[in-house]
Amino acid sequence: MSRDRAHFERWQATITVSDIDSVLAAAIDTWTSLVVDPILFANITIVFTDLADLKLTEVDGTTIYIDINAAGWGWFIDPIPTDSDEYLTVGRDRIALDNTDADNKIDLLTVLIHELGHILSLEHDHSSTVVQDTLDISVRRLPSQRFGAGVSLTQRP
Repeated sequence: MSRDRAHFERWQATITVSDIDSVLAAAIDTWTSLVVDPILFANITIVFTDLADLKLTEVDGTTIYIDINAAGWGWFIDPIPTDSDEYLTVGRDRIALDNTDADNKIDLLTVLIHELGHILSLEHDHSSTVVQDTLDISVRRLPSQRFGAGVSLTQRP
């Protein structure tokens, strides 16, 4: 996942291990609520690093590499990731309300949901809500119910 930041100011906040626990749990819960077997996420490893260029994250097997500062944008680490109070629903996306903590940052929940989708072997798809190859600042994306309609993901393909 990458982001073009030509018109935006850089944010230098970094992410830490203590920031991720509740957001990762919410991302996993989001998928498991759509009939995904939680065992698929049993061996997730998170590695914080300084990724090249505009990369936010990378996945290798069940390891998710997370850029420490969201490619310079800064992470929105939702203190209550089970709600989206900082966002207004616009079409398939949720857009951060002005002057909230989510405004002008990259949503960590969206990014983790996206990368967990890759762990489920989903490829980038522009018709998808969460497995697109780009993410704008101030945007939250959650999977649609179509992932759960008649589908049972119980093992990695």
